[in-house]
Amino acid sequence: MAKVEEAVSGSRGLDVLRNPETNKSTAFREAEREALGLTGLLPSGVDTEEIQVRRVMQQLGAKPTDLERYIYLIGLLDSNETLFYKVLMSDPVRFLPIVYDPTVGEACLKFGHIYRRPRGMYLSLRHKGRVKEVLRNFRWPHSGSRRPGGQRHGDPHRQAAALHGLRRGAAPSSAANAH
Repeated sequence: MAKVEEAVSGSRGLDVLRNPETNKSTAFREAEREALGLTGLLPSGVDTEEIQVRRVMQQLGAKPTDLERYIYLIGLLDSNETLFYKVLMSDPVRFLPIVYDPTVGEACLKFGHIYRRPRGMYLSLRHKGRVKEVLRNFRWPHSGSRRPGGQRHGDPHRQAAALHGLRRGAAPSSAANAH
């Protein structure tokens, strides 16, 4: 529970549930629900992460294509990062082709049809010469916090490296993701 309380740093109620880094959905224990003001905001039953993973697997099994499984998993990432990574790590051989190549290639081609919400940063050739200005528009989430795998959110060295690469003539991506 300390991890969740530390991560939300004062957030309570719906703010905890709307933050994919802290949302555990029905896996919040009773004490956590009380401490974080979640009582009444979730169904009364408490599920283990294993039950949640099984539920996700059942949902994924009903999806007819890898693209639909990709869309479902990205929706899960947007709402509950812990569960997303638990599902991926439960069977990496099965899920990496869905969240990486080849399915992500199809998702890029159909981006206009499956776009759900802004996620990351999008750079295009139209931004040439204005990258610093565009970077200032992006709010680097939770500066200083770490993502699974140890990556830093908003790491100034990554930002500088990205700028340096663009200055050296590297081709800017049409959808460079800042995550």
